[in-house]
Amino acid sequence: HSASVSLITAGLEDPDALVRRAAVTAIANLVGESGGLRQELSAATEVVAGLLEHAEVGVRDVAVATLTCLFVAHEAEVVAAVAARLAHPEPAVHRTAAHALQLL
Repeated sequence: HSASVSLITAGLEDPDALVRRAAVTAIANLVGESGGLRQELSAATEVVAGLLEHAEVGVRDVAVATLTCLFVAHEAEVVAAVAARLAHPEPAVHRTAAHALQLL
């Protein structure tokens, strides 16, 4: 299962917007049935939060959407990972993190 989570998380950075959206949907589905995947999804939270720093705005946007899905099952981890980006020197990253926190 951890390989599946890693593969889906990698899809969040795909150049194709349809693939990125499918990855968000897949993570949302995994959160809904996260019984045996709690640890893997928790680890994915930091990976996804790191995408708030991505150069492409489309990737940052799907990171926000994915973090809102993960928030349901991993509230503390998501808030900590996103809040850590508020001090990022890049203004776009700071704005994206602030926006994500508003949505949570």
